[in-house]
Amino acid sequence: MKRSLIMLLVMLSLVVAGCGKDTSKETTNEDSKTVSSSESKEKPPRIKGVTLEQINDKTLEVKSEAIGENLQYSFYIFKDGEILEKIPYKSTNHLSYTVKEQGEYMVRVYVKNSEKKIVTANTDKIDFDLK
Repeated sequence: MKRSLIMLLVMLSLVVAGCGKDTSKETTNEDSKTVSSSESKEKPPRIKGVTLEQINDKTLEVKSEAIGENLQYSFYIFKDGEILEKIPYKSTNHLSYTVKEQGEYMVRVYVKNSEKKIVTANTDKIDFDLK
């Protein structure tokens, strides 16, 4: 009985000592990963300006000027305050849009970098009358 108790204590101390060592090692690795992943390699993008112009009877043109690296642009077209169309991200900072109905148009521009940091800006509104 005494021998069993001693064996149990020895085994328990080995298990506890082993677990403590592994846990501290994992924490160190996780801490170093957290530090390295929180360091940003790129600055967040910044939008300097967006414009919306009527080019002809049926075409609107959106232009965006942004500062940053590896930027992509997405455009949400609004008509009379409602989302009419969502244009997915692409590398071009401008968009030509063919208007099908008259109304008040506005575009929200989304700019993101490779780290998926996103900024937005809205254009002024334009009243568009089809001729």
